Amino acid sequence: MNPGQIYPARECAEDRAATKRFDGFFNCWFLDPLYGRGYPEEVLVLYGDDAPRTRPADFPVIAAQTDFLGVNYHNPIFVRDARENAPLHIANVEPEGNYAAQGWIVYPLGLYDLLQRLHRDYPTGPIYVSANEAAYSDPLSSDSQIPDPDRTAFLARHLASCAEAIADGVPLRGYFVRSLLDSFEWTFGYSRRSGIIGVDYSTQLRTIKDSGRWYSQVIAENSVSADD
Repeated sequence: MNPGQIYPARECAEDRAATKRFDGFFNCWFLDPLYGRGYPEEVLVLYGDDAPRTRPADFPVIAAQTDFLGVNYHNPIFVRDARENAPLHIANVEPEGNYAAQGWIVYPLGLYDLLQRLHRDYPTGPIYVSANEAAYSDPLSSDSQIPDPDRTAFLARHLASCAEAIADGVPLRGYFVRSLLDSFEWTFGYSRRSGIIGVDYSTQLRTIKDSGRWYSQVIAENSVSADD
């Protein structure tokens, strides 16, 4: 799944309420029925006549005891109250910070907070980070290597957040980098590179990036530091 860690853009009652509305729309709308709670009432109210028609007998069919929950995480979402934007009355905000090439803020704390929230609020069973990525410009060096220190730092900091979540009781059982290879990136096409192995699209030559070599060492040693 693609749940989001959502924060208020400002520490005010209006933005905290906007965060709750967007969380209902973005997260609870899917997670609540999956785990036997039905659709969140506050979102049904917002949708009004556009809300789906359901019967009580539908929800036992929708609900499931999951073997695990896969969580794709790339960046958090910051929202503010926006009365003009019906029906949710929210607007996304891009705070100051370090951004990857997709325009996503790099925020490892969001992964920790999301894992904690899912474990606290839902009977997920084991959790896996099923995708975690950042795109950067990865030019070849003069010796045909691909140094990508920003990606290495991104992975190190997010893996450190995973380790902290495990230490604090989250049943996190695995982590998957997205992706092994540079590949087609949806609306970005081939213009954004997220792999730990570089691909020359004209020749299909593969080159292991520095982040790939670093990640291989992390796997071999089964340890990571946010200072790597």
